Amino acid sequence: MLLLSLVVVYLSVVVVHVQAVDLFAPEWVIPNNELPYPSMTAMVGDTLTFRWTEGVHDVHIHPSHTCDDTEGSIEIASTDDNPTTYTFVEADGSPDGTVHTFVCQVGTHCQRGMYMNVTVFSSDATSPGDEPPTTETEAPTDTTTTTTTTIPPTGPANVTCYVCGNEDDIPVLGDTVVELPSSDGDFLSLSCQQVYDDGLVGRIPQGDICDFVSLVIQAQCGCAPAGFTCSVCGTNFQVTNPDVEVTLPSDPDTIYTCAELEAAGDVGALSPGQCIEAESIIQSDCGCAPIGGFAACSICGDGRESFRPEAEITLDDDATTTTSTTCGDVQDLGFNGTFSPARCVELQLAASAACSCAPVGYTCNICGDGESVTSPETNITVSIFPEVVNCGAMETAGLDGTITPTECAAIGSVAAVACGCAPNDFTCSICGDGMVPTDRNATFIPGEVLTCGEAQELAESGALSPNKCGLYQPLALLRCGCDDDDDDDSSTTISDPPADGGSPPPAVGGDTPSESPVGSGGAETPIQPPSGTRLDDQMSSLSTVILLSLASLSSMWVLVV
Repeated sequence: MLLLSLVVVYLSVVVVHVQAVDLFAPEWVIPNNELPYPSMTAMVGDTLTFRWTEGVHDVHIHPSHTCDDTEGSIEIASTDDNPTTYTFVEADGSPDGTVHTFVCQVGTHCQRGMYMNVTVFSSDATSPGDEPPTTETEAPTDTTTTTTTTIPPTGPANVTCYVCGNEDDIPVLGDTVVELPSSDGDFLSLSCQQVYDDGLVGRIPQGDICDFVSLVIQAQCGCAPAGFTCSVCGTNFQVTNPDVEVTLPSDPDTIYTCAELEAAGDVGALSPGQCIEAESIIQSDCGCAPIGGFAACSICGDGRESFRPEAEITLDDDATTTTSTTCGDVQDLGFNGTFSPARCVELQLAASAACSCAPVGYTCNICGDGESVTSPETNITVSIFPEVVNCGAMETAGLDGTITPTECAAIGSVAAVACGCAPNDFTCSICGDGMVPTDRNATFIPGEVLTCGEAQELAESGALSPNKCGLYQPLALLRCGCDDDDDDDSSTTISDPPADGGSPPPAVGGDTPSESPVGSGGAETPIQPPSGTRLDDQMSSLSTVILLSLASLSSMWVLVV
């Protein structure tokens, strides 16, 4: 309880324009929960400060009170004006309060939570003017004249003055000390709770004095309904970095951990103004996440996973700092609900390349669907690998799921020729369709000991690629005695004379052979095949093709080791 002499304080307050208050908007960044910032109240003459420590932002007032309708938009700060201030003028306020909507117009920042309403009230305090009246009183037993300077209250005394504005609100920061002007020009220091109690018992006159004291108390004592609490992360959200130390702009000397600041809001130890400050600090420095975590986030996207969980990925924590970690660690955090939806999208963009993302269960056929390697022993050079790789080993690794999509594409472009890729059921004949070699023991490739019969077995078993089989064919036609694949060889043999002694059938060339002269011993002279047979024609026309085929083989073999 105050001493009786302190009552003079309330009866002799010189009423002037209420002192302006410096207000601070929450840290002007995209909130972690992507919800609009809590509303604020202000008086005409108050100054509101916006600042941001990350990203690119601006500040506008939207008369439409929406993000999308920018008609009549008023620019308060450009992206270069950081920090920036705005002082509320008479036109901004009204006795009942005028709502102003502050937004960030950069990209979709407004839709993602950079939106805040401020209700501005005009001042009802008496403007400064004439000096207060002077009253002379004469003491009954003394002729000495004394002068006392006072301002009579404009309302009746001994009537309750609710310095928090209504009968339901109380000062949250009851121990906070405020200074009120006294009649001698000095200031007296009183706690918020003392002033509140004096108002309840009628020590603060109604009218201008009650209004003035109420403005001071509401600005500095944090009035709120009894039992007021606040969740600094937002409803159903909690701090994710509890041990980080922070301070509030209005109380820079008090150091809180994020967990302590969250707890202070939960138990009602923070005023509404401090809660707004804390919400900004918590979201920018402490991190907030839904209780139980965000929805699971796959950094590679739904149905995909990191093919290289041990690979390093660099994450941008804010505009100036980065963190390096592994794709596997980030993926685990995502599955555990650590990342907000917006952060998840950012990580997916970074992980798509760094983490070799691929569909879950991804495998690779380096030859393509329905084909396989026919030269598994061949080594090849691929641009993305520092050393040569083996066709057979790469085919196995792809089917086992250990080759990334990027690696598969690079290998496939070389393997199609160098590894002898062919359809799974592909077979061929080295002589061409419908023909087989008759001289199976002959060799037909210069410098190679491979026989015609061995090559034909490889071709029939599917061990030759289409390219190699095609290159073998002109050589085999020259060296392997290729013939039709049937049992009828009448086109290439001479028949014996008929048993009835008639003339023999015409020879292959169509000429009628003359009778053989009888030599010693009666032996007949063998009939020579005439010129212009099919084999002669083939041999004469293939001489150039063979040379070109040899050149093609040589160029192909350059690709392999």
